[in-house]
Amino acid sequence: MNVILTGKEYITLYELHAQYGPVVRIGPSKLYDDAATFRKIYNIAAPFQKSDYYQPFRIPGPKIDIFVEKNETLHGKFRKQFSHIYSASGLKDLDANIDGSIKKFIEQIQRTEGANINLGKWFERLLYCMLDLTFEQNVGYIDSSPADNPFDAVDRFTKQAHLHGMTPWLFYAAKASNFVSKHLFSQKETPDVVSRIIGTFLGALKDPSNTHIGETQRNIASRLLRVQSSKGSNVFTDEEVTHLLSFGVNAGVTDGGSWLNSVFYHLINNRDKLDKLMQELDQQLSHGKLDIICTSQQAAACPYLNAVIQEAQRMYPSIGGILPRETPKGGAEILGQRIPAGVTVGSPAFAISRMPEIFGADTSSFVPERWLEDSQPNMSRFSMGFGLGSRTCLGKNLSWLLMRKIVPSLLLSLDFEAPDPKSDWTVVSG
Repeated sequence: MNVILTGKEYITLYELHAQYGPVVRIGPSKLYDDAATFRKIYNIAAPFQKSDYYQPFRIPGPKIDIFVEKNETLHGKFRKQFSHIYSASGLKDLDANIDGSIKKFIEQIQRTEGANINLGKWFERLLYCMLDLTFEQNVGYIDSSPADNPFDAVDRFTKQAHLHGMTPWLFYAAKASNFVSKHLFSQKETPDVVSRIIGTFLGALKDPSNTHIGETQRNIASRLLRVQSSKGSNVFTDEEVTHLLSFGVNAGVTDGGSWLNSVFYHLINNRDKLDKLMQELDQQLSHGKLDIICTSQQAAACPYLNAVIQEAQRMYPSIGGILPRETPKGGAEILGQRIPAGVTVGSPAFAISRMPEIFGADTSSFVPERWLEDSQPNMSRFSMGFGLGSRTCLGKNLSWLLMRKIVPSLLLSLDFEAPDPKSDWTVVSG
């Protein structure tokens, strides 16, 4: 428990595998950093189902929770209703929704006049533009104080749910005890905070008197409501719509924040990589192929930019631990061992991302060039930043849209440097 509470789970699992090899047992769980085993556990054709680890993340209300649902058939049927909305083609016309937030963010940074700032906190504010994509409205969080963060509750909830998922006895104690629940478990707080924000905007979209809101349908919420209208609210409920939107915003702010931090940390501390990237961006800009506030399609045509973004995610995946799965009925044979049914297994994301047989030499170094080589397709198969197989994160394309717009737009508008080049950052998972 101490490893989880101190945020050192990612490095501890990596060190255990380095010391003991591809199989490590922690409690009743078995962890694997073997490439073939990784593909077997997260195989899209015959996946191991999610374990009970995810139950503390369940939000009261929706009949089906897309993140928690264990039944692969139910999950697939539910997801199929709206997955087209989150496809690359379904999102391509949403770019302009966040241009205003990016411009305002740049203006706010410029007003700091060279002062030292906490980029992580500023990135959280910028990523509230997820609400711009969701509702086609500028919600104004970039103008607020960094202390006015309505998503602090999300961070607390995520950390506590992860702790309870890894220590089930604590989860059940929290559910059974009012005292433990009050002091250790904020499950109710998160839906109250985030769903209230989402509910306000959804109410405005549904109000027939507000004809100007969402009239272009160029937002995720309107498109989900259109699906609900075609399916019926008894099939796709209000609670499920609200939860999907809330989950998308939560993931965009938390996972997107860690990804942006990794991109800028590694660029600032590897000036040769930053110079190489700026050369590519400046060249595209001078040829009229890239705007300062660019589109994601323009950024997608910049090979080194995309390699930098991909490498930053490999260096520090947003998933600090494992994605737990259960061995199927009848058990499974893994690395020559017969594992009974119902045993929790998984691969640590950080350990997988450091495997030289997959990612090549010097995996502890920031080397975007590795993604420009012929081995790139194989490396992508082992990327755990968005989950894997049939449970790949619904927001993967949305996250890439944000990264492709935000990273080049900020680099073309602002100069970044570390206040103390000799100091290193502190990485915690949770």
